[in-house]
Amino acid sequence: MSIFKKWSRSQQRDKAALNKIRESEPPTGSADIPLRVGFGWGGRTGQIFSLALALAAPIFLHFILDVDLTYAVFIEIAFILLALASSLPDFTNLNTAVMISGEGVRLEKLHRTYVIPWWQIVSIQATPDLTAVRVIGQNQRITLANETLTPDRRVEIVQALRARQREYGADIEEWPRGNRILRGIAPIALSLAAMALFSGGAYFFAPGGTLGMRCSVNSAFLQETFDTPVRQGCVVLRVSAGAAKAGIQQGDLVIEMDGVPVTSGQQFSTLFDQSDSPWEFVVIRKGESQPLHFRVDGERGKNFPEESDDPFFYYLRARWDAAEKPDRAITDYSRAIELEPDFDLAYIYRGHLYEEAGDRESARKDYLSALEITPDLGEAHAYYAYFLDVEGPTTARQHAEKAIELDECEGAFEGFNIDCSENYLLLASLLTYDPQRMAQVAEQGIRFYEGFAGNFFNAMCAYSLQGNDQQASRYARKYLDFPRKDREADRDEVAKQVAQGAGSCV
Repeated sequence: MSIFKKWSRSQQRDKAALNKIRESEPPTGSADIPLRVGFGWGGRTGQIFSLALALAAPIFLHFILDVDLTYAVFIEIAFILLALASSLPDFTNLNTAVMISGEGVRLEKLHRTYVIPWWQIVSIQATPDLTAVRVIGQNQRITLANETLTPDRRVEIVQALRARQREYGADIEEWPRGNRILRGIAPIALSLAAMALFSGGAYFFAPGGTLGMRCSVNSAFLQETFDTPVRQGCVVLRVSAGAAKAGIQQGDLVIEMDGVPVTSGQQFSTLFDQSDSPWEFVVIRKGESQPLHFRVDGERGKNFPEESDDPFFYYLRARWDAAEKPDRAITDYSRAIELEPDFDLAYIYRGHLYEEAGDRESARKDYLSALEITPDLGEAHAYYAYFLDVEGPTTARQHAEKAIELDECEGAFEGFNIDCSENYLLLASLLTYDPQRMAQVAEQGIRFYEGFAGNFFNAMCAYSLQGNDQQASRYARKYLDFPRKDREADRDEVAKQVAQGAGSCV
C-alpha cells in the first residue's frame, strides 16, 4: 500500500459513522458468519523499519560517524517518540488481522495472538468515525487502529461486533470523550517532544562543528615526552574530528591560531571560544624544519575511551571535570601522577583543587612539586603566587614577577595575550602599597586583553588610592559594564560607590 493511499484512506472519515450504525439493525447473518479482516502491511513495514532504525541509529551515529554519544541517544529517543505518536492508540501497531466469530474477538499480531471470549467482554467502544475500536475484557483489552482500512471495512468490523455483542444484551458504546481527546492530543505531544529532542540535540551537540583538539601549555614534562622545542605554545594531547582530518597530530606544538599567537592551553581555549569554523593553525612538528599550516573545518567529534595506562586521558578528563566534579578530578590527577610522576601540570591543577577545598598543606606540596620539576614554568609561579597572597604578599609578588618574566610579557604582543594579562592582574593586586605602579601594571594588563574584569577593578583602586577620582570613576563604570558572572560580588558595591564619586578603595 502506498503512503498516499494510506493517507487518503485516513482522510475518509465520517464523524457520524457510529451514530448512523447504531440507528439501524446489524445486517442479517452478521452474527453467524465469522469475519476476518487483515490489516495488511500498510504502515506495519514502516513501523518495523522505524523500530529497527531507532535501535540502529545511535550505534551507527556514534561508532561509524563519531557523533557525540549523548546526541545519538537524543536521536534514538526522538525516533521512538515519533513511532509511538504514529502508532497510537496501539503503540506496538503490529496488528496483522482481527477475527470476529463465535469464539470471541481474536487479534493476530506479528509476535502473538490475543483472544477475548464473548462471556469475558465487559464493553466494546468505538470512536465516532470508527478509526479506533476497543474491546475491553475482564483481564485484558484489544485495541484496533483502523486508519489504514477503508470506511466500508471499518463499518463491517463494527457491525460484526455489534451483532455478537447484542446477543449478550449490550451495544457498542461511544469511546469516552475524555479518552478521545487524550488520544488526539497524545500523538501531537509526542511529535512535538520528538522535534524538541531533534532541535535541542542539534543545537547542543550539532555534528559538523567540532574542532577535535585539546592541548596544554608546553611544560618541561611535555617537552620531554614529545620532544617539543623550548618555546611558548600549546602541545596537542588529543586529536580527532576536524583537526585529525586536517592532519594535526598528537605532540604537535600549536603556536598560532587565526593569526593570533598561542602561548598556553588557556590562551588556546579562550581564543577558540571566541572563534568560528574554519580555523587556521600554525604548528611546529618534530622532524619538520619549518612550521606547518593547517586549515581545520568543523567535523563530527569523538569520545575517547578510558585507557588504564594513559596519563593524558585522566589529565584531560580532570581538566574537563574540575568545575563540576572536583573530587573526581583530584582522583584523575592523582592517577595521571601515579602513571607519570613528573607530570608537572597535573601537580599544578591538583594543587589548585586542594586549595579550593581548603586543604592548603596538600596544595602547597603540589605547587612546590611542580616548581621543583619545572622551575621555569610561568604558570606554576602564577598559581603559587595566588596561593601565597594570603600568607605573604612579598613572596607572592616575587613569584608573580617571575611568571611575567618566564611568559616573556615584556614587549610581548597585545590585544589577545591571555597569560600576560592574567599575570599583570595578579601583580597589580599585590601592589596596593604603590598605587602609581599598580595603575601602570593594571593598564598594561588591559592592553594585553580586555576580557578580565579584575584588571579594570585594579585600575579603579589604583587611581582611587592616588586621589584621582575622575579616572577611578571611569574604570569603575567599565568594571560594572562586565556581565555579573565575570565580576566578584563583594567588589560591586565598592565599584558603584567609586563610580558615583562617593567612595574609595581605601
